Amino acid sequence: MLTPSITNITNNGPVNGVPNNGHQNLAPGQGNGAIGNGTEPQEEIIHFVLPTIASTHGSETRTLATEASISARGLFYNPTDSFKGELSSAAEKLLEFYQALPPEQQTAMGARILGAQGLMNNQTTTDLGNMIERVAEGNCTATDRISLVALMGDIGALLADTGATTGVGDRNADDAGQLREAIRGQFPSLSEENVERMKELGDSGVVGPNKSNERVRGSTDLVARQGLHGLGALADRVLGVNEADAIPVVEWQEASISETKVNNTAEPLSGHMSGSPSEVLMVWDALVDGDNTQPYTQAHDQTVQQGGQERAFHDVDIGEAKGARLAGATAMLVAIGFHSPVENIESALKYTGQNPRTDLIEGPQDDAASSLGQGAATALFTELYDYYRA
Repeated sequence: MLTPSITNITNNGPVNGVPNNGHQNLAPGQGNGAIGNGTEPQEEIIHFVLPTIASTHGSETRTLATEASISARGLFYNPTDSFKGELSSAAEKLLEFYQALPPEQQTAMGARILGAQGLMNNQTTTDLGNMIERVAEGNCTATDRISLVALMGDIGALLADTGATTGVGDRNADDAGQLREAIRGQFPSLSEENVERMKELGDSGVVGPNKSNERVRGSTDLVARQGLHGLGALADRVLGVNEADAIPVVEWQEASISETKVNNTAEPLSGHMSGSPSEVLMVWDALVDGDNTQPYTQAHDQTVQQGGQERAFHDVDIGEAKGARLAGATAMLVAIGFHSPVENIESALKYTGQNPRTDLIEGPQDDAASSLGQGAATALFTELYDYYRA
């Protein structure tokens, strides 16, 4: 599980009644290729579809997407004190750093979140600083909370420097490079070495080894998205949230995914397997835990050193704090609609010290959809999100 009351991994049994082919825990204290005729291989022809087609009325996918949207968005509307504390601790450190930056580096930091695909589209760097300050002081809205998490993800993506430029517009490369150096100077645990270790464990190419073959973006046009599979407004009605207080609609480039993958996966798909949680969590760890930490990889490193683990995060107290960070990092992606539970699950489990790629996912080109794609991922994450909802 992902919540702080359960011991660690079990390799059989359902998650909340959902078969999982060997399910793993996320909670803080809890314990095929070419087509052929049998003689000569033939090149596989992949047909791509928008994954939202699976969310037809009455479908299992729509039910799962709705459940995930309600829990993820509910986390930001009404979080527990422990969740708010982890957010404000990160915001305090980030605010001090942000206020000391020259204007051009503030602009570079805000390129994604203030841009056309950002939660704070058309706002200014002053607005960005004010948002960070409100979260640091604890006098903030749901949009402030989710924006702070998204900003940590933007910083993580900047440091990872994978070449992906989605949403950053025409950010000046020199300013971005100077910002990276400033971040590393202020937060030594975000060294190039530690960033590379994060990528080796949780990068999208690791958790989605076949992503480049199974996903395409057919158009550069931006499409409005409010929540996973566009179900954010429905989730908000269930939660009793007024439209004026709702997490904003964002615009993004839609991704099409292999029709076979969509048809074989009950879990909603959105952008394919994601390394974004690892980027958020790396930055969150560095901000809150200080210099003497291994951001994102700490629990995994401990599992390797000990030859196993008895509970997620190895420690209940640490798990309470890091479980809140894990909830926020993944719920941000689900609440906006960029990624779904099954797309986040591998990088999430690795953060807790578990590794589904060695324990659960069978083939080197497979991903979590093959083993946790029939409802288990949503069950794990909704349990985690609900734990940190007041």
